[in-house]
Amino acid sequence: MSSNKRVKFNTDSHRSESLKSHPDSEKRKSSENAASGEFPVHSHPPSSLMQSDSSEGPSSLTEHTSSVSSASVSNQLPRQLSQWERKDIEDLNIKIVFESETRPYELLTDKSWNGRRKGEGFPVNFSVFEAEEKEKRRVEEELRIQTLVDYVKSSGFLKLIEEINYSSFEEFDISTVMKLKYFLKQSFIPRYLPGEFHSWFARFDIEVKNFIKIFLRLIENIMEGGANHRCLYQHLFDAFVKIFGMHSGISFQPNVQVESLEIRNTEVRGAPDIIYYHHRINEGEERRPEHYVVLVCEVKKDKPLPKESTSSSSSSKTGNRSEYTEVSSSSSSSSSTSSSSSSSTVYSTKCHQDLPQISDNLIGQHCGELLLKFDQSIHCNSVYGIVVQQTCVTVAELGMTPNQYLKLKEGRLKHSDGDRPSFTFTKPYNFLKKEELENLLGPIIKFGLEQED
Repeated sequence: MSSNKRVKFNTDSHRSESLKSHPDSEKRKSSENAASGEFPVHSHPPSSLMQSDSSEGPSSLTEHTSSVSSASVSNQLPRQLSQWERKDIEDLNIKIVFESETRPYELLTDKSWNGRRKGEGFPVNFSVFEAEEKEKRRVEEELRIQTLVDYVKSSGFLKLIEEINYSSFEEFDISTVMKLKYFLKQSFIPRYLPGEFHSWFARFDIEVKNFIKIFLRLIENIMEGGANHRCLYQHLFDAFVKIFGMHSGISFQPNVQVESLEIRNTEVRGAPDIIYYHHRINEGEERRPEHYVVLVCEVKKDKPLPKESTSSSSSSKTGNRSEYTEVSSSSSSSSSTSSSSSSSTVYSTKCHQDLPQISDNLIGQHCGELLLKFDQSIHCNSVYGIVVQQTCVTVAELGMTPNQYLKLKEGRLKHSDGDRPSFTFTKPYNFLKKEELENLLGPIIKFGLEQED
């Protein structure tokens, strides 16, 4: 991961001049400031600090010093990603888009570069044959995902979710426990299954039963007067996605290693709760010290709330941009894997504020986590993430070009620089509600295939 260097300026001549013309207290202050010689990469030090001026008084130098110091503080990013807010993302000139009507699978497939992975770029003048092969692979992948979705629907798993009739863990009782124990004895392998899917559904059947066992643990914990902590929801979600072929290491390494990234001369540190890596190294693929990232996941124990309840008081202090929510409304087809939609962008201070969505703090924290892993993403010009709030799943994407990524880290990305990077997220979908689960099957299966392909 590349890091940016602080810019050092030679200020020895300035120090010798200023020590002659200023009182002792001012000499110490100007010497300390000049000795550091550090300024943001995207700005130049004031000319008065680069050249000595015999006519300049102590008060003028103090004004320059205080203005540089206040500007540095105002542009300073929190060093911990857990402290980032929506305003910090906006200050980085990243556009924030709430896709209230876009289904998660459409968010993954409606991009022109989707389907390409790092290391799979085409030559500048790639042939028609190569373009046709790329399109053929894309169609085959979508057909495979749709076929798996159809067989999952006939496996009995959705019937299990429907029978649970989830509202909250506090409302479950002994009858729910008995239903779950009944399903533990059932087979979740569909009938008349093609041979190519036998191994996939053999694992599917095992993981569904592991999911039921963890689900029972959470219910019994509440029935005994306990509380479900964040780590339990983390394990429940990880057990859920394992059903569809996704794998993480939280079973034997529950804490993801903290990493750092230098952005605008500030070293920021943090780690998501779960990272899903690409495990298999294909023939001819560049070998790297670390695996490519398929998905970044953050887990919270609180339910998502409507925008009016989640907005932080600080967001109103960041200017006109923070007062507006950018919403993309699209007319979606009935198929969960359809990518045909017509969308338009609207701006409104009240639009969709009654819909549950991730909070301003979660927008800042999760976008920061995606930024931390952007250069390790398996996807070209994108890194994908999921925010889990109890059993509600929000799918997110941070999209930008490599050039925008470098500019952003160096503090050179301006609001007027054409198309800006974007952080896009959907509304939450509850994986314990049958109708909402159906919208998550395609994306989760797709991520599972990407981990292994």
